[in-house]
Amino acid sequence: MPARNQYILLGLPVAFFALLLFQSFVFINFLRKYQKSDHWYAIIFLFQPIIAVWAWIVDDPTRHLLWLFVAWLVHVAIGLVPTIGIIFGLIENKLIKGEPYGPDGLKLIMLVSPLVLLVLLNDRRIVPATGKYREFMTNLSYKMTINWFDGVDLLGVILKENEFSHGIPVSYETAIIASSCIGFLLSPMELFGYKVDEEGHVKSSDALEIFRIAIQGCINALFLGLRVGIYFTIRGRCFHIHRQERHNNSYRLIQIDIFF
Repeated sequence: MPARNQYILLGLPVAFFALLLFQSFVFINFLRKYQKSDHWYAIIFLFQPIIAVWAWIVDDPTRHLLWLFVAWLVHVAIGLVPTIGIIFGLIENKLIKGEPYGPDGLKLIMLVSPLVLLVLLNDRRIVPATGKYREFMTNLSYKMTINWFDGVDLLGVILKENEFSHGIPVSYETAIIASSCIGFLLSPMELFGYKVDEEGHVKSSDALEIFRIAIQGCINALFLGLRVGIYFTIRGRCFHIHRQERHNNSYRLIQIDIFF
């Protein structure tokens, strides 16, 4: 085996574990900083199940796609979504702009997840070496990464609302958090139902393909609807402020005319 491939085989597991530990500890430090408690170290256990599933994938490479689906589902459902829900439920309105553990830092640490996904999907000890399978995995990685960025970007609207209030109702913020978490939970469905034959061709039934497209369409429609609602909420707020300022300016001009 070429030395380059050996380095890749050794480097990917190290990167996988390092990214998981880094992300989990930064999430923990967010909660420790704003909640003033060391009990949040227990969150590290939420990020452990994916390691056990990942080890099982390596031992059973014949069903790698199924186990990749299970691994990412376990990571999202047990680790990421509960942690993100806890953070946005307890401290998102306490984050201080400009600090390492502020809104920008929270967005960045959530964006570590696509890196974990890329390492998981491209571990050469798990996936076949055929070019067609690699091409399929590359396209799938791009698609799932873009979807994840979309969910994080939507959550970023709430973080910006804490810096510059645009009058977005609390109920609407709750809907954004819930919708983003639902999108994260459904992201493993992109891996569901695929099979690989002996030649490395990736196959899936038409029914499952339609099912995946329908789920993706529903998520896109939900995110689009939320963004449209945010746009009109902010636009209405800005129009109200502008009209109020015009009214106040007119009132002040009348006072000046009367005075002189």
